[in-house]
Order: sequence, then C-alpha cells, then structure tokens
Amino acid sequence: MTNPIFENEADVLAETYYHTATIKRPKHTTVGYFDDYVEEVVYEDIPCAISFTQGSTADLTDTTQPIQYIAKLFARPEYTVKEGDIVLANVLGHDYEFRAGEGYPYQSHIEVPLIRNEDA
Repeated sequence: MTNPIFENEADVLAETYYHTATIKRPKHTTVGYFDDYVEEVVYEDIPCAISFTQGSTADLTDTTQPIQYIAKLFARPEYTVKEGDIVLANVLGHDYEFRAGEGYPYQSHIEVPLIRNEDA
C-alpha cells in the first residue's frame, strides 16, 4: 500500500538513474529429448543506477587477475529482478555483466545485489 506522502518518491529517485540495464532470465526449453535453457530478455535498457564496491585483490597473481566484487542495482519498483537473472549494465559507456542475488523491494525502488566474477 502506498502512503500518499511518498507517492511521487519513485519518480524523484528515477531522476537519478543515469545507467541502463538489460535483464535476461534463463528459460526452460526442450531440444529434441533433452532439457536445455535459453536466455530470455525480460527488460531491455531500463533506467537504473549501479553502485560499485571495491574489488577483491586477494587472488591476484602474475598470470590471473580475477575481477570479483559485489555491486548493487537500483531501479523503479515495478521491475522484478529474480535471483540468478543476468544483468547486462551500461555504466557511462562501459558494459558489465552481473548475476543477480535476492533483491529487496521498497515502495520507491528495488535494490538488487549483483555479483561480478570473471578473469581479466
């Protein structure tokens, strides 16, 4: 239930969303007799904000530079991002791929933890 005092809060916060994201979700399919999954686009180029944390440097070596950190997605409350969704974010012209964790819905926005884990 929306409190009338905060009914425009989502619109105000959305003014700060200067990044975009495409959300993909694994969808079950069958290929012949075999089960498989395809990535289905759920939302495309939604306005959002991505907040970054400091990356991990614990496993840095001269041959491997792991990129591991948790970020956070902020978006309007009408979007549903599920655990395991793939989030392709464009942050000021830089593209990132994340995996979504369990999000938190609020009246004014959603907050979804994102995990980035790959090697450079």
